[in-house]
Amino acid sequence: MSMPRLFFIFVLTAGVLPGCAMWERVGDRPLVGPDKHFSVSVPKGWMHYKIDSKAVTVTRDGLPLQMIRVGFWPHSKSFKVLNKRSSADMLPSELAELVVAVIRKSYATKNARIIENKPVRIAGYHGFAVKIRFKNARGLRYKRDIYGFATKEGIYFLMYQAPELYYYPRTRSVFASAVDSLKVMDRNKNKKDEKKEEK
Repeated sequence: MSMPRLFFIFVLTAGVLPGCAMWERVGDRPLVGPDKHFSVSVPKGWMHYKIDSKAVTVTRDGLPLQMIRVGFWPHSKSFKVLNKRSSADMLPSELAELVVAVIRKSYATKNARIIENKPVRIAGYHGFAVKIRFKNARGLRYKRDIYGFATKEGIYFLMYQAPELYYYPRTRSVFASAVDSLKVMDRNKNKKDEKKEEK
């Protein structure tokens, strides 16, 4: 599956990942994202979907009941589904507009209601928070929060989705804590450390 397609799925969908997935119970340490772009903390005992090679995906009760995903995409591969791309100097409001456009492009969420779109600070960066409400094919009402920001390397996104009744308010605070815990890792330092280990 291509990177643009994976980004499209990340922002748009909360479908159930394969049942045969490899899961690991979260321990005391923060989870490190693919290619060591970031680290994020979720409560001990939550389940981490290890095979997701493009993002950190976790749940407590099952993906249909709550899902948190945190990911990074280079600017060159961020919004190909819209024939556009993000940039380091893009305003949070401009980035949010692209995210809303992606949401509108999806059949599952094209009629979603945008209930919030505001600027926020994430990991020391100026970012955005977009919140939507929609119904799935079975008529179950969901809420989805999408936070994001741009750096020189690319864009970071954090997503939380759960059924609006009971599950969304039940674990929304966990997502808020995950957003607060996000740390953008020093890629240059990581590369130097990897070279030292090779020697």
